[in-house]
Amino acid sequence: MKPLILHMRACNFFGGPERQVLGHIRHSGNFRHCVLSFIENGRTDELAAECRRQGIANETLEGRSAYELSALGRLRGVFKRLKPAVLCSHGYRPTLLALAAKAGLDLPLIVFSRGHTGENQRVSLFENLEMKALRFADAVVAVSSGYAEHLKRCGVKADSIHVVQNAIEDESMATHFAGFEGKRNELGFGRDDFLIATAGRLSPEKAQGDLITAFAEVQPKYPEAHLLLAGDGPSRGELEAQVEQLAVKNVHFLGFRKDMDAVMCAIDLFVLPSRTEGLPNVALEAFAAKKPVVASAVGGVPEVVEEGVSGCLVPPARPDLLADAILKMLSDWERMQAMGRAGYERVKKDFTFEAQTEKLEGIYRKVIANRLEVRRLRRQSAA
Repeated sequence: MKPLILHMRACNFFGGPERQVLGHIRHSGNFRHCVLSFIENGRTDELAAECRRQGIANETLEGRSAYELSALGRLRGVFKRLKPAVLCSHGYRPTLLALAAKAGLDLPLIVFSRGHTGENQRVSLFENLEMKALRFADAVVAVSSGYAEHLKRCGVKADSIHVVQNAIEDESMATHFAGFEGKRNELGFGRDDFLIATAGRLSPEKAQGDLITAFAEVQPKYPEAHLLLAGDGPSRGELEAQVEQLAVKNVHFLGFRKDMDAVMCAIDLFVLPSRTEGLPNVALEAFAAKKPVVASAVGGVPEVVEEGVSGCLVPPARPDLLADAILKMLSDWERMQAMGRAGYERVKKDFTFEAQTEKLEGIYRKVIANRLEVRRLRRQSAA
């Protein structure tokens, strides 16, 4: 029987990291996989629902909170019942829980590290705890070379870090290309409107405020330009107040969109103003939709966006330079289209789930072999 890989994710939302996990599982033929998710306070678990829809094995742990002491015992019970060959944690909560629950069970742990948000004091505390806990992981998967260097600076052992970039299925956009005008009309825009979009959680590290400030410089020069902010989060009220204070026109808060692939095909330019990133799925999705990208040069972004080829890179926290880059894009429509096509060709070639899965399966094999060798040496020493 093929070895079982148990993936743990404590998030009821189905977003970028969840897409990566399930995309990898669909392409992995040499291992069995199961996704364990936590259902808190009876909330709808989108990850579990998507696992069922795709026919992927799923386990759920229900409770008031993922941090209940009873959750450790129930999680330990799942480990004993399923007997996975490898545990994979995705996020700080499952990492900390898995380390506590697997004590004495001789189960190897791979931590997938996609970047930290520092969204608030509570989140920062747990993210810092996870960073310290990475020394106890058998392997750490970093989503970009830039983020791997950050992990090393934080004290994570270099020989435990493996860089495996995020992936995209470009064919997922194919059905939306032909209907892009219909989606524009549905959103309330016409052919002559110029749509600039960003997507992601509305929170400080995503720096949508920098983009709004930049757009306040862009819109008067291009009255047909519209800024679309897809996503929701704790910063929404603050961002709406900023728009009102600056009296900037044509800013639209779309909220969370389940049709983001179609929206991406309907826009003209994607902008990612983040102040911190691992390797952003949304940049890959923009390229899969053949859209050029203007982005902050943080984390693994420069490993995706090629300056002057598929987009423009600017320093983070510089709305003035962000505005300059957007204006430069708007001044040359043909160059923009060429950049979008270049990004599309790049993701088709370098960011596939086939390549990602080959690397991950190699890490699984290495971790399993190392653990078997440790067991052999223990038996030999005991004898």
